[in-house]
Amino acid sequence: MWLYRDRTSPFYSPLGVTPNERPVLAGEVATVFERTGFEVSSHYLSGLSYRYVASSRARLFLPIYNFIDSAVFGLAFMERLRPFVLTPGTKRPGSISGKS
Repeated sequence: MWLYRDRTSPFYSPLGVTPNERPVLAGEVATVFERTGFEVSSHYLSGLSYRYVASSRARLFLPIYNFIDSAVFGLAFMERLRPFVLTPGTKRPGSISGKS
């Protein structure tokens, strides 16, 4: 969704965007968690089909996007390029929240 949500993309759409919204890389999230005393892992997901986006122009491309997401990004070697990332964290024993 970088193509749709990053302000530098030629396909950017401001529809439904909050003022502070921006794409975030998994490494950025992990770094913030680790600095505040969490042990983290990242899980890269694909195959979560979009049903709707605010831009009617972008909506025309959803079937193509969903197909590429499931067919291409489902391949094992494409794991780190998948569009969705879950980054759970577990607080390290003895760490103090907000301190690094």
